[in-house]
Amino acid sequence: MKNKPLIFGLVASALVFGLTCCVGIFSFAFQHHIENAGGGASVGDACDRATDCDVAAGQSCMHDDAGGFCTTRCQTSDVCAPGWVCEGSTITRNGQDRSGGSLCMRPEPGREALQTGRARVTQLTGSVPGVGVGTLCSYRQIAVPTDGPLNSRWEVSCGTTYLYGGGTVGYNPRSDPSWPPGVLADDTGTTGEDGDAALHVEGGQIVVRDDDRGHHRAFEATLQLESP
Repeated sequence: MKNKPLIFGLVASALVFGLTCCVGIFSFAFQHHIENAGGGASVGDACDRATDCDVAAGQSCMHDDAGGFCTTRCQTSDVCAPGWVCEGSTITRNGQDRSGGSLCMRPEPGREALQTGRARVTQLTGSVPGVGVGTLCSYRQIAVPTDGPLNSRWEVSCGTTYLYGGGTVGYNPRSDPSWPPGVLADDTGTTGEDGDAALHVEGGQIVVRDDDRGHHRAFEATLQLESP
């Protein structure tokens, strides 16, 4: 009779320990399942719901007329699937359209990539964060379905930094009768003149420049196109 309190105490301690362990194991398993939901999915993969995508990597499932696809926030198109673009999105709340930030978007029909490639900075005057001589950058020309003259959009980006294009700027004609042979783009106006930087693409070389009103202030960068 004297040992009953001790026995009851040991039994109670065992029950508490067992319950704590079970709860801990369940919590870990549940958390592990949630964190790994959709693990291994890539941007551009088909999806029906968010958990089909790599949620832990910041992906979400977006739907358009062609179905659902995994996407992620972006600053440049480099993180998107090949041929896809980094564009601003719109969300509707309380009947009002608001910016949803930039997301990797699959190109709509007629908006395919016309040219893509890599280019290395060979000269730079001015200061652009994260960019210097030797920096490897990417470029792309995207078709724009329009009857107007600005039927393509150029992007030149170095990591997460745009030298030219991105968002709602960078529009150019695909060709112009006034251009000499070999010229692929010739936007001569800087931000103070037409709202974005100047771009010239010719003979395996890209030149981007801007004035003091531009996002990176006054600079000029020359890039040499890399072989595929």
